Amino acid sequence: TSLPSVGFPIVITDIREMRSGSLKLFPNPVDESLQIEWGGFYINTEVEVKIFDLAGRSVLAKVLNTNQTELDVKHLSSALFVFQARQNGKVRIVRFMKK
Repeated sequence: TSLPSVGFPIVITDIREMRSGSLKLFPNPVDESLQIEWGGFYINTEVEVKIFDLAGRSVLAKVLNTNQTELDVKHLSSALFVFQARQNGKVRIVRFMKK
C-alpha cells in the first residue's frame, strides 16, 4: 500500500515495535521476585521504574529494559506498593502487595 499524498515530504525517523496489552505484575501478592509483562511499551527499550509506598515515598528507582521481565523486591517490607513505569512521556501505574 502507499501513503496518501500530503503535499510535503514525510520523513520517518523512528520505527519501533510496541508490545500489545497492558502493564501487568505477578504474582500479586509477591514474595521475592516480581514478574513484569510490559504491555503497551516499546520492545527492547529503557523504562524508568519507581516503586512508592502508600505515603508517596520512593522506595526503589531503577531503569530497566523491556527485555527484563523480573524485578527483585525481597528487600521491601510487607505492604501495599505502587509500581510506576515511564517511557517517552507515557506513565503506567499498577499496585501490588508484598507479602
